[in-house]
Amino acid sequence: MRGRIRCRRPFAPLMPRPGISCPQAVVVVPDGLFARVSLGLRVFTPLWALAALLVHVVTALIHFAIYFPLRLPLKADFSDKASVAGRAKFAFLLAWRYLLMRTLSVIRVEAGGHHMHLTEPDKTVEAASEWLADTSSRCGKQ
Repeated sequence: MRGRIRCRRPFAPLMPRPGISCPQAVVVVPDGLFARVSLGLRVFTPLWALAALLVHVVTALIHFAIYFPLRLPLKADFSDKASVAGRAKFAFLLAWRYLLMRTLSVIRVEAGGHHMHLTEPDKTVEAASEWLADTSSRCGKQ
């Protein structure tokens, strides 16, 4: 069965999965991918999620008002050539996931780019190690 939100194959993993109860983490780097969908706010915060929802609704309404007669779907996109509506939809999908994932921890690192694990492996290991230690202590495991 097809859902109402259509997205290209690379975005399927961004859709929330209900019932996940294991600890999860996302590493956010200001100069990485999320800079394109930050809306001028700190990503993965409640204010950003609300802004992403509002911007998505407004741009989707404008998109459908213009393109509905042509039957052009609104696709999530974050590339350099992405439309405002495409970036807004991508931000909305991320915000939706952020709000629904109750076990999601946000790890913020000051710099590193989109491929931080390749450009700054030491920072990546340090951030992951701290998260694992904190998660293990909260779960009662060493």
